[in-house]
Formats: sequence, structure tokens, C-alpha cells
Amino acid sequence: KVPRFLNFQKLRVIPDQMYFHVKDVRTSDDAVVTIKLMIFFELTHVEEMLNQTHDPIADFINAVTADTIDFAATRTFEQFKNDTEALNQLESYRNLTGRAGRIGYEINKVVYRGYNASSTLQTMHDGAIEARTQLKLEAETEAQEQELADLRLKREGIRAEQLRCLEGER
Repeated sequence: KVPRFLNFQKLRVIPDQMYFHVKDVRTSDDAVVTIKLMIFFELTHVEEMLNQTHDPIADFINAVTADTIDFAATRTFEQFKNDTEALNQLESYRNLTGRAGRIGYEINKVVYRGYNASSTLQTMHDGAIEARTQLKLEAETEAQEQELADLRLKREGIRAEQLRCLEGER
């Protein structure tokens, strides 16, 4: 997105979309990520747009950046990862939808396309996933071993009871 890069002779009024990466978004525990979005929009009121803004795309960028920073700032990195589905909901973009409405546009949809983190943070995240998976496997293995031990004790108890009954009959 470069100012004054796109010059046009005709105003586009068909539905359109744009990709935007919100860089340097900081979570409440100081993790820094780049959030990748796709914004679908449509010009609905030409006169409002002409009277209210000189650069609607810049308005979109500023508003969606504010919404995304607000979203991440109240969450830890782990909470952010767990709540990313909310970034597909228009309700998460109050600044964007409000500003778009005031300048004659409608935001039809915002699609969350993922995030990028620093290589250090990503390595730590990958390590944590690996550790959690290993612990889960160990817990499942331990549970199976306990069930097997319980089954053995139960069977030994049944055999012992059967032996007592046989000895009692003699």
C-alpha cells in the first residue's frame, strides 16, 4: 500500500477486496505478530464517499489496524491463538465497519488468513506444541497401563475366588 500509487480515471463501484497485513501487533504478554487479513468491501454511496474522504483505502487500513491491535492487546499469545476464529467475524471490526459506513462503503466480510511471528517466538511455540503432544501421549500411555493393571487385578481376584470355591467343594 503506497500513497498515490493507484491513480484512476473511473470510480470503481463493484464489490472489491484487498489483502492487508497488520504488522507489529503486540499481545498482552508482549508477543509481536503480523496478522494477515483479506477485506471485502463495496462502495454503496458515491456522494458520501466524495464528501467524507480523500482516501478510503487509507481509512480502511487505519480502522482495521486499530481493531486488530485492540483485539490482540487484551489477550496473551496463547489466548490470541485460541480466539483467532473471532477475527473472521465482522463484530471484531467495529472501527472498520463504522468508518466504512460513514464514508459510503459497506464491509461485506473480513477473512483472517493467519499470523506470522518472529522466528524465536515460532520456535518456542513449536517446542511448546511438541512438549504438549509428548505429555498427552505419555498420559494416554499411563492411562492404558493403569487400565491393564486394573484388569489383571480383577482377573486375579476372579481366579482366586474360583479356587476358593473349588477347594470348598472338596
